[in-house]
Amino acid sequence: MRRRGACRHHFHDAGANRESRPTLGMWLFLAQEMLFFGGLFLGYTGCIGHYSEAFALREPTSSTVTLGAVNTAVLIGLVAHRGARVAPRSSARAAGIVMWLAATRRARATFRS
Repeated sequence: MRRRGACRHHFHDAGANRESRPTLGMWLFLAQEMLFFGGLFLGYTGCIGHYSEAFALREPTSSTVTLGAVNTAVLIGLVAHRGARVAPRSSARAAGIVMWLAATRRARATFRS
C-alpha cells in the first residue's frame, strides 16, 4: 500500500517548477538546433573537402544569388510575421490577428511559387 504524499517533498515548490518549464524547453530546443545544424554543416564541409573539384566547377550566377537573396528575405519576413502575431493574440485584438495571418499567408504563397 502506498502512502499518500510519499513524494510530496520532491514537489515542495510547484510554482517554481511551472515557471522554469518554458526555460528548459527553450534550452532543449536550442541544443537540438545546434546538434542538427552542426551535423548539417559538418556534412556539407565534408562534401566540399571530398568533392572539391566538383564544387570548384560550379560558379554562382547572378540569378541564383538573386533567388537566394529573395528566398532569405521571404523567410525572414515570415519569421517577423509570426512574431508580430503574438502581440495581438496576447492583448485579444482579433483584427490584428486576422491581419497578420493574411500577411503571412501572402508571404508563404510567395515562397512556394
